[in-house]
Amino acid sequence: MGQAAEHTLTYTRRQLRGWPEWLRECRLAMRKNRDLFRKLRVTMSQTEQKLWITTSWDDGHPLDMRLAELLDKYGIAATFYIPRKSSHSGINAKQIRELSQKFEIGAHTLDHIYLDRVSDHQAKEQILGSRLWIEDVTGKECRIFCFPGGKFKNHQLSFVSDAGFRAARTAELLSIQPPRLEAGLFLLPTTVQAFPHRPYAYAKNALKRRHILPLFSSGALFRSTDWIALAKNLFFRALEERSVFHLWGHSWEIDDQNQWRKLRELLAIVAEHRKNLIFVPNTELCEYPGSAPETIPLASRFHGVPIGAKIGTSSPLVKPVHLPARLKIFADLSLSELPEGIRLSLAQWNPTNWFGSLAFASHYCYPPATRVSYLANEEGQILQACFYRQEKWGGVFHCLYLTSPTDPRSEIISRLACHHRPQVIRIPLLETVDMSRQWEDFTQVTTRYAANDCIIKLPNTPEECLRRLGNKFRRQLPYFTKQIDNAWNTGGRLEHAAQTGITRASFDELLALHRLRMGHRSLWTEALANHRWKLVQECGFLTCLRRDGLIAAGTLSFLHRDHAYLVIIAHDPAHDSLNLGSVILWRTMESFISSQLRSLHLLCADSSYEAQFGGLERPFYEAALISGVLAAKTWNVAEIFGLPRAWSLTRSLAGKVRSFLPPDRGKFAESGGS
Repeated sequence: MGQAAEHTLTYTRRQLRGWPEWLRECRLAMRKNRDLFRKLRVTMSQTEQKLWITTSWDDGHPLDMRLAELLDKYGIAATFYIPRKSSHSGINAKQIRELSQKFEIGAHTLDHIYLDRVSDHQAKEQILGSRLWIEDVTGKECRIFCFPGGKFKNHQLSFVSDAGFRAARTAELLSIQPPRLEAGLFLLPTTVQAFPHRPYAYAKNALKRRHILPLFSSGALFRSTDWIALAKNLFFRALEERSVFHLWGHSWEIDDQNQWRKLRELLAIVAEHRKNLIFVPNTELCEYPGSAPETIPLASRFHGVPIGAKIGTSSPLVKPVHLPARLKIFADLSLSELPEGIRLSLAQWNPTNWFGSLAFASHYCYPPATRVSYLANEEGQILQACFYRQEKWGGVFHCLYLTSPTDPRSEIISRLACHHRPQVIRIPLLETVDMSRQWEDFTQVTTRYAANDCIIKLPNTPEECLRRLGNKFRRQLPYFTKQIDNAWNTGGRLEHAAQTGITRASFDELLALHRLRMGHRSLWTEALANHRWKLVQECGFLTCLRRDGLIAAGTLSFLHRDHAYLVIIAHDPAHDSLNLGSVILWRTMESFISSQLRSLHLLCADSSYEAQFGGLERPFYEAALISGVLAAKTWNVAEIFGLPRAWSLTRSLAGKVRSFLPPDRGKFAESGGS
């Protein structure tokens, strides 16, 4: 002992608990002589001179409001863990927002379920969904999670970390240690619960978590149900060691057990030592000096370190701490209530194609998307986004119909599924869907062919384009043009108009020609035309060939960056012999080539144009992500009996009937796109 006294120790008693057996025996020997121990005690930094105090309260019971008033009276920080729904009556959104003004709000699953009793898919939904719900209600970032009942499986820690949480509070009792880092997540133990547990409960808790020493050092086995005496003992011990004291409980239990007087007594004692305390919410415990990752077993963490060395993150035996990446900002908003700044960011966001843009979702799709979910970074830059509308599939199942092609395995789909918990998610316009891998998050995933996108690559010059199309078309094009001049006596005139230069009269005239050509197959109803008119004014491009002031042939395209999407090609059936369709399509391509566009997408042209102009067909698929056995079985039955096809035929028949009715009587609702 004399030799040991010659050294200047740099360890706290808290740290000595992790030493090998022979050093723990030295510590116990020193405790017998407290004067000697005080001389050997560590000289701590200024930030460690005070005890860190935190409290946490679970379940979101209405009595939490009374508890909050009591904590506020004594100036004590707290974190309230609130589920969306539990077996007890809960506080409403207004009360949660009121609590969040003074206290931290943590997630506690959506339905207060024990995570060790559910599947991994349900656990992920409950964990991520609870964070999204808390953030929606409070408008603040939720950084900490609490396991209901303290029950979880070890591998579920990664679910909490992946959901964007920095820390998780457990139900480990009798600890005055700071948080430890496991699986990229800070785990917070607790000191005492405001509940009269019997000694058996403390023993069971210690054995389950393999922390036996605190069970004896705290005297929990000998204090019967006197939790206030246990709390005082641990508080003064933590105060002496300048470590951590964490009180937790349930307001409804305090009321049921008539423990309000004892709680006030403990809070008063804590408040008396305010000058030696630091009050923090649960998440800020992660900043406690010495909160280190458990990358090395406690029994060997300090093995081989010289007596005079300081233990910190610079120690060669302690690996550097890699904290979770900065949280992404998730939001789910109505397009009608979208703030102007967010709308501008979404408009400037660069999706892979036009189908993923805000303009396509809100002004082209019919019915349009009504909501948007997106992930953004700290600077507000959009990282992922998807637009969708909510509907009832089969009149029963909650369905999200996305209007933008989104990878089914992307993070935004996972967030969206946890946020709304739909039975069906339908994703159109997918180029490929990988069906070879397992889909753990959904009961069933199906795909089916939806449509074709014919892509024509545009070269640098019209001459190069003609060479690519072959000799036959190069010979035919001058003949087609001369044929038109002879038939019309040079009365034809080519016109181009873009965006606001397109008049509503020209637009309606082209649509009338299209309906004349397509008959009941035309999807361009009056309602659809009115809906898309704003998009025509924003990014439309009209090419038309007029004869005697009337449009004889024309195309309508939408421009998105360096791509053009042709949605209408129409010509007068009376001039079929003049090949007006081929001529007007070529004139459109000439204009796009001169504007240095890269490609033309034929979204409505038939196969003859695709073959004539060298288009490359790209199939589109629609994926259906189905959750729940009942929804999956219903979907399969509908597919077996061809109910979607029957519904499509019914709409087609309605269109045919409407074509024979006067205009004022043909008011069949029709939706769709080109």
